[in-house]
Amino acid sequence: MNREQILSVYQQGPEAVAQLVEKLLRRIEQQENTIHQLQARVKQLEAHTKKQD
Repeated sequence: MNREQILSVYQQGPEAVAQLVEKLLRRIEQQENTIHQLQARVKQLEAHTKKQD
């Protein structure tokens, strides 16, 4: 989202801004979940790799 789009949302009022923030927070939460899953997977793979050495 570029600056012009953000300002457009702002001009639509508080409800539009709240919806945008909620959407962004959901996206952040999804990304955090993905990161945690990937970190766990890396840890498993590292442990598996060490066992093979």
